[in-house]
Amino acid sequence: MTAPTLAGERLILRQLKVDDAPALFDVLSDDEVMRYWSSGPHVHIAETQSYIAWNAEIDAGHICWAITLDERVAL
Repeated sequence: MTAPTLAGERLILRQLKVDDAPALFDVLSDDEVMRYWSSGPHVHIAETQSYIAWNAEIDAGHICWAITLDERVAL
């Protein structure tokens, strides 16, 4: 199932995609942020790419959005 794009006055939520990995790596590699997450901090960008690819799968049984200002770069 593809996540529908939701647009508000300031933010846009759109389907997560592997291209978001560089923008999300800083967060997913932070020790404090990942402290209570289902996995430890990511060490390599490849981990983030793999994690995002799994979450962005159309038929994964869940929907994951990326938060953006202009639909291009995840925040």
